[in-house]
Amino acid sequence: GIVRTSPGFAEGFAAIAEGGWIGMSADPEFGGMGLPMTLTSAVNEMMSGACLSLQLAPLMSQGQIEALEHHASDAIKELYLPKLISGEWTG
Repeated sequence: GIVRTSPGFAEGFAAIAEGGWIGMSADPEFGGMGLPMTLTSAVNEMMSGACLSLQLAPLMSQGQIEALEHHASDAIKELYLPKLISGEWTG
């Protein structure tokens, strides 16, 4: 199928990804910042207040990243985490 988003969403998501915001709390080994989840939550609140519909894609990726970091094998982490953290792949 084809996913259609509002004008500007692709550019907005790209800016979020390029800024490293998707991987704020993710392990630096895979490209994340390694910051506390408290800080990530505060930034997510700010971005959600600006445009929740745009912020939902990074939020889904953050959930996947957290689940994989805690429960996936090393091989799965190496395959998925860098692409999710960079924004190349998303939830």
